[in-house]
Amino acid sequence: DSFHAALVAEWGSLVIAFIGFNDVIPILKSSRRVCIFLDGTHVRTKKGGVLLLAVLQDSDSHTCILSAGYCQSERRATWHLFLHHVRRQLSQHGVDLGEQVFISDRDKGLQSAISAVFPECEHVYCVVHISRNIGGGKDVRQKLTQVAKATHPQQYRILYGKLTERTQMYLQDSLQPQHWAVLYGRLPRQSTVTSNAIEGVNFALKQVRSLFVLDMFEGILHWNVQHIEQKRQEYNRRQQSIVKNAQKQLDIRTDDARRILASSIHCYSVLNRYKV
Repeated sequence: DSFHAALVAEWGSLVIAFIGFNDVIPILKSSRRVCIFLDGTHVRTKKGGVLLLAVLQDSDSHTCILSAGYCQSERRATWHLFLHHVRRQLSQHGVDLGEQVFISDRDKGLQSAISAVFPECEHVYCVVHISRNIGGGKDVRQKLTQVAKATHPQQYRILYGKLTERTQMYLQDSLQPQHWAVLYGRLPRQSTVTSNAIEGVNFALKQVRSLFVLDMFEGILHWNVQHIEQKRQEYNRRQQSIVKNAQKQLDIRTDDARRILASSIHCYSVLNRYKV
């Protein structure tokens, strides 16, 4: 039950290989806030193709791969089929689909596929990709990111007012605030406003993407297991550190309490002796 795998041929010549990692699904159920990132990146082989990924990031910013797919080209049909298998994977394990947030770029095929396959989910866009469409470089990206992370209406209005007229016109004409600003989102996602999590995974899989499909999937599996184990060890080390620090503070407080108690008993004895 650790994997959900399929090799599908539908819609004529459309072929997609899919693998889902079911072991990471408990993260969706246990974490306070989980985002699902979607992206497609080119495979570095002679035959080419595209690697489709669904990546989870929990409230502690830990990332892992939920699902991976291989297809010849990235378009609405391939995204639709990929997300269909992601939905089956999640539904079979009792995940509340209405509580999921997808983050991606503004690829029209992907937008259409998410709306069709996950109509109950929230879909927001990466502000880095939005800023690239606007132009203006680092300054526009930084200011737009600040607005997107605003958590209070007054803060949002002040920061929004600092955006250039061109940026404001683009946002008004192209996007609703709920599609990019945390403040107006339906579900909590803290300060997550970019797709950097999945971009980082794509970079980490750079060498794996040069392998043929089955070897590539094996490499993705190896990376996922290794990455999760590394994060688990880091978590255990932090927990041990927290316990040791708590025990140290408890010992200090205990010693303080003993000294205070001893001093109080001594004062009581003196007062009782002289009947003050």
